[in-house]
Amino acid sequence: MSYQEIDEKALLVKNIFSKIAQKYDLMNDILSFGLHRFWRRKACKSLLLNISKNIDESQKEIKILDLACGTGVMSFMLEKLSKKFFPNKTIKIIGVDFSPEMLKIAEIKKITKNSLVEFQKADALNLYFEDQVFDGVMLAYGLRNVSNYKRCLEEIKRVCKSKGVLLILDFIHSNMLFENILNFYKVKIIPQLGHLLTKNRQAYEYLSTSIKDYLNQEELALLLKETAWQNIQYKNLLGGISCIHRSIK
Repeated sequence: MSYQEIDEKALLVKNIFSKIAQKYDLMNDILSFGLHRFWRRKACKSLLLNISKNIDESQKEIKILDLACGTGVMSFMLEKLSKKFFPNKTIKIIGVDFSPEMLKIAEIKKITKNSLVEFQKADALNLYFEDQVFDGVMLAYGLRNVSNYKRCLEEIKRVCKSKGVLLILDFIHSNMLFENILNFYKVKIIPQLGHLLTKNRQAYEYLSTSIKDYLNQEELALLLKETAWQNIQYKNLLGGISCIHRSIK
C-alpha cells in the first residue's frame, strides 16, 4: 500500500484526532488523572537506558524516532531526558504523525520550548526513511490506531539500526479487579467526559473500543517475536492499565 492509499481505519483515526487536537493534551490529563505523564516519563527513561546499553561508545550522534508523536509530548520529553543519558553526544529526535492538526500544535510547542525536535507528516505503515537510520523508536499510545500491527512493527524494524531499541507504551489489559473497574470507566465515563469537554463523543467511544480490541500483553509479545524482534520484555504499570513492551532488533 502506498503512502497515498490510506485505508478506512486510517481515515477514521485521522479524522477523529484532527477534531480533538486542540484539547488532546488536556483530555489526556483529565482522563488519566495525570498518570499518563508519569507513564510516559518512565517509558522515555527505559528507551534511553536501553539505547545507551546497545550503542557503540564511539558513536557521536543518537537518532530517535517518536512514531505517532501527536502533539509532541514524548518528543520533548525524550529531548530533555536524553541530555542526561548522552551528555557528550548529539541528539536528533524526529517526531512523525499523520495528523496535520496534531503536528501544528507540536510545532507551536517547539517554538515556545526553543526545541530542536524535528516534526514531519508520515504514515506509520509506510515510513519514508531509509533502512537502519534510528538507534531507538518510541511508539506511545499509537500501535492500536494502525490497521496492521504486523506491518507497522516490520516497518519500524526496517528503519532501526542493528541492536536498535523499540519501546511501545499503551493502554492494555489489566488484572481482573482493574479490568472490571476500567471497563466501566471506558464504556460509561470516558465517552461522557469526552462529549462534555470536547463535544465529540465519537472520538472517545473510539478510544474505548480501540483499547478493548487491542492485543493483551502476551499477544503483543508474541507478535514482536513473529516479526523477528529480540530480547522482548514487558512491564505492567498500575496493574496493567498501561504496559511497556521493550524489544531489540
